[in-house]
Amino acid sequence: MEFIGRERFALELFGTMPTAAARDRTGGNVPVDDKSGRVPVSLTLLALEGVRPRSVPLQFSYTEVLWRIGVVIRKRPAWLIVAADVDQAVARLMVRFFMGYPTRSASIDLEESARNVNLAMRVGEVGLTVRAELNTLSPPTPEKRMLAARDGARFFKVPWGDAPPNSRQGAYVTVTDQGLGTETLAAGVAWDEGGTVWRTREHVCGTPELLQLI
Repeated sequence: MEFIGRERFALELFGTMPTAAARDRTGGNVPVDDKSGRVPVSLTLLALEGVRPRSVPLQFSYTEVLWRIGVVIRKRPAWLIVAADVDQAVARLMVRFFMGYPTRSASIDLEESARNVNLAMRVGEVGLTVRAELNTLSPPTPEKRMLAARDGARFFKVPWGDAPPNSRQGAYVTVTDQGLGTETLAAGVAWDEGGTVWRTREHVCGTPELLQLI
């Protein structure tokens, strides 16, 4: 089943985490994308509007934050979703049931202006804040990777659109972990100082497809 909608606003961060912790967090069934003792990670916030199956008029608007760890599937770099924090209960059920994401209930407070973005989120008793100061630099185009999710020892490919946004710009980013990053990924995560903000992009995703790892 294919879902469509609009990404009104997005903020994406990249970083690295220790390899041993990445192996533990991903379950050990696929190799992690080890780069000299560190593994790539990413955090992507999406403010979504009008998300719905193509054949159904019922729409959902919500904010989600995807936490991903770099792995290698079929000898190619991929992103494995290890947590999906969703602020709306009905949307959270939809994302879990149809997409197979490991969802969590989250409080997500997003403030945005032409120059700054402030994100404050909490899951249970732990939280994380991100302050992004927008700049005029053109952010680098990230490496294209397959998006994957897992259910126990089974892994799934998540269909994901890559339509260009109306606008895309770089940002200087400051991340303050109040326990959420450590709980989700590990201690010792190092976030890059630069991030990317984009606005108004077509959102397309689909029901995951079972992957044969061998």
